[in-house]
Amino acid sequence: MLRNSGETDVYIFGTLDWGYSSSLMFHIRNASGKEIQPLLSPDSQTYASAADTSAFIKLGPNHFLGTTYYAPMKFMNLTRPGKYAVFVEYNSPFSVSDVKLTPFWGKENGTLKSNVVWVDVIR
Repeated sequence: MLRNSGETDVYIFGTLDWGYSSSLMFHIRNASGKEIQPLLSPDSQTYASAADTSAFIKLGPNHFLGTTYYAPMKFMNLTRPGKYAVFVEYNSPFSVSDVKLTPFWGKENGTLKSNVVWVDVIR
């Protein structure tokens, strides 16, 4: 979920999808901070054009846009008991200079990181 915690409107790319070639990527770390590589990593492609303004959404203050990701624990490589940190990063697939809407959150604005969710695997 992306939430505009600011006080003014902001435009974002409207298709939240998973993978390094898209806008959202999840990360898993064990209790000591070591990255856990999932057995399957999503890699959706972004096919929209920066010139198509209908591909973008204006988020007002305190508004949000969200999506889900379902994967069995074994595909996430969470098969051993332990405590794991899971978080998501958002990276815009477009540059500010390519999108004709303002203000737009683009690549140049950097990565947005979610809160960390802790998962306890007990068996």
